Amino acid sequence: MFAAERLKSERFQWVSIAVLMLIAMVLRLETITSPPLEFEPTRQYKSYIITRSFYFDGNEDIPEWRREVAALNGESEERLEPPIMERIHATIFSLIGQEVMWLPRLVSAIFWLVGGIFLYLVARDLVSAHSALLSLAFYLLIPFGIPASRAFMPEPLMQMTFIISIFAILRFDRHPSRANLLLAGSITAFSIIIKGVNAFPIGGMYGLLLLSKYGFSRSVRNTRVWMFTIVSLLPALAFYGGELLFGGSLGNHLDKSFIPSLWVQREFWFDWLDILKLIFGFPVLVAGLVGILMVRDLVIKSLLIGLWVGYFVYGLITTRHIATHLYYSEPLIPIVALSLAPLMDVVLTALGDSLRNRFWRQAVWGVAIFALALNVYSTRTAIVPDLGEDFVAEAEAIGELVDHSTQVIYLSEYHGLPLKYHAEVVGAPWTSPPALGITNEDADLSHEARMDRFVETHNPEYFVITDMSSYTPDLREFLVSRFEVVAETLDYVVFDLAARN
Repeated sequence: MFAAERLKSERFQWVSIAVLMLIAMVLRLETITSPPLEFEPTRQYKSYIITRSFYFDGNEDIPEWRREVAALNGESEERLEPPIMERIHATIFSLIGQEVMWLPRLVSAIFWLVGGIFLYLVARDLVSAHSALLSLAFYLLIPFGIPASRAFMPEPLMQMTFIISIFAILRFDRHPSRANLLLAGSITAFSIIIKGVNAFPIGGMYGLLLLSKYGFSRSVRNTRVWMFTIVSLLPALAFYGGELLFGGSLGNHLDKSFIPSLWVQREFWFDWLDILKLIFGFPVLVAGLVGILMVRDLVIKSLLIGLWVGYFVYGLITTRHIATHLYYSEPLIPIVALSLAPLMDVVLTALGDSLRNRFWRQAVWGVAIFALALNVYSTRTAIVPDLGEDFVAEAEAIGELVDHSTQVIYLSEYHGLPLKYHAEVVGAPWTSPPALGITNEDADLSHEARMDRFVETHNPEYFVITDMSSYTPDLREFLVSRFEVVAETLDYVVFDLAARN
């Protein structure tokens, strides 16, 4: 009898997981073939540009001019982490013989969902199966996570490996062996090299886990601790250390991101809190912190606190970006999901004890299903339908107008990356002085002086404007009075800089 009930419960759990996964994937498939403009388009198009440069490189089936444009655009993009996702999809494009823009987004969504399975397994190790199921539902259906999880960025792969790393470390803690140690270290190494910031929450979790079990002195003397640390950190240290030592893009990025002076500025903390409010809402964050207090097991409590502490330290290191970029707080989604599980466990246990009447138990499940439906509805609204088709057509038309020039000045949305990708042009942005080699002191140059700098450093052929809100009357007057208009619509203007009026 007991075995039959247990089998029925296991079956219910996995059927529920399958249903949640199906709902989550359907939500992510909506408008997936549209251009990726609904979530961090600048970061996504950076990945598309780098992928195209890899795919076109040495491909004799691609016209030479396209290979040249792709190579120049690919070289212009910063490499802050190994281009693993870009290499994967360049290989896929080579195998199928064409670029398919929605394919990387689909793969990202699959990575996120696979991470959800391991999150459920971790949560089930900490709390009851039903509470673990609710934790999974939160992770899969949080509105912010829908567009974030299908973005062509390193984050979905980072998220998946981050959660698998938690699972592997917990498994090694439960069943210590050299095989489990090497498995946990290898997965953690892969997670950290995908995105170096993963080292902070993983390190916080593992560090507090060790302290709670062995104390400081025993942990330091433990050879297995050192083996895990070396295996998990060595590849990342080799790559990121090399970038820092040999003048890669990472050093410049860290100089812009790590600004300790912000720690004492009230605006920094309020901006960071606003980011968390947009992603989670304060009630959810408070509930997650309360959930940690509900944990009686010291090891589990240390694991959860370590994840939170690691995220907090990570935020102090990436001061500028944690307070301005939503996706920098993505690692907190599984952390909050796991932290909510103990609170859910307490609530479900209390309900189970008090609601012995079948009618009231079914009423509670009805309310839970209704709440899930509301969340699915609000999640769906995070996806904006039919994004960007007009922009793609306009960009392609612009590319034809300027003969896919490699000497373009542009005033375009999202730092011009969507324009460069779809128009297949190379150029420099009009309103980003550092990218042009112009010092910050020169940011207030007149239009004429700025144009002289462009002519001196870039010898531009065309000026393309698609960001009409930044096309000010004084800029228009300057350009119209000096250069010939090649094309002008309500959405874009193209000037021939070689044809002076």
